[in-house]
Amino acid sequence: RPDHILTSGYGWRYDGIVRSDVRYGSQHVKYDRPELQKYQNILMNGGVCGRRALFGRFILRAFGIPTTSRPSRGHGALCHWTPNGWVVNLGPGWGSGYTITRYGNDKDFLATTKARDDSVAYLKVKRAQWVGDVKGERRIYGETGGPKNLGFWYGVSLSIQRSIINKLKKKAVNPLDAIGNDEPVTIAQRIVASPVNDGVILIPAAAYSNPKQTKEVHVMTSFRGGLQIYLPSFASQGLTIMRGGTWKDNADACTSGHCMKSGGYGKYHNWGFRVALSPDIESPDGDGTCDSGLKMVELDLGDDVTLELVYIKPGTFVMGGENTEDGRFLCVEVPKHEVQ
Repeated sequence: RPDHILTSGYGWRYDGIVRSDVRYGSQHVKYDRPELQKYQNILMNGGVCGRRALFGRFILRAFGIPTTSRPSRGHGALCHWTPNGWVVNLGPGWGSGYTITRYGNDKDFLATTKARDDSVAYLKVKRAQWVGDVKGERRIYGETGGPKNLGFWYGVSLSIQRSIINKLKKKAVNPLDAIGNDEPVTIAQRIVASPVNDGVILIPAAAYSNPKQTKEVHVMTSFRGGLQIYLPSFASQGLTIMRGGTWKDNADACTSGHCMKSGGYGKYHNWGFRVALSPDIESPDGDGTCDSGLKMVELDLGDDVTLELVYIKPGTFVMGGENTEDGRFLCVEVPKHEVQ
């Protein structure tokens, strides 16, 4: 996503991909695949606060931007460095949470980042802390919450830090969820694709019609020069037609035709062919099982191919369906009918 790398605003640079590519919601997290890395699963299935903040920190660190988690009660968020100071993404502003650092309270962490902007003066803070360590004082790095058992030298360090911040008069940057998107207007309106002379024919993305009406299809600056079109992942669709199959665990719900997905929930392993055999003699107690007590027998045919023999109580069940047209997952079926 070159648009997230080249955007002029530091607030959402790089980690803006969380808002554009990581869907919000936990309903698909159960489909995480064990063979994938956790960040791949987050991109594929999305998540809520914690997973989104985790992916945002991953992207920021990949580009060398200092960042850490900044959770609050019942919510996960992140904070990261910008030239104007540290900023919170995906959560409420400073004073609403804590950091998983030595500073604990997020305001103490923020105060340290402000004071460190004057590296020469901040050395006095560190010297006072070093003397406190030699004296065996308890290490306390912030004033929030009224620290107890504050030693003399660590008290001096906090006093010096406070005076540095007051002289710098540096204000905290508002959380970006509160001030909205700081990205510039679409680049497609300002840049014309550059020509190439290596024999490759490129269709300029700037010639793409009505880019604002295509929802998740974006026109952005290309690293090769000019513009490029970014296409999102398209909705899954059934590509393989199964005839006479059934959804697993529903032996008496046979369909005469269904379009299976090539991946995700509903793909091949959720479907199968089943052969149902009725025994000649039912068990005496009439519980609907055969004499052996088995309700299903699975035969391994090799190469990960299995054949399941499923017991169905004597009676009737429905096969086929009423679909007369092909669709995304449905296809034309034989007429719905009962089987004895």
